[in-house]
Amino acid sequence: MSKARVYADVNVVRPKEYWDYEALAVQWG
Repeated sequence: MSKARVYADVNVVRPKEYWDYEALAVQWG
């Protein structure tokens, strides 16, 4: 599974604020 592909999907279907939060959660998680 490609993380880049997942991020691309999230960026399309979620608000930018949510996407940014997810990005931070991934970095810390």
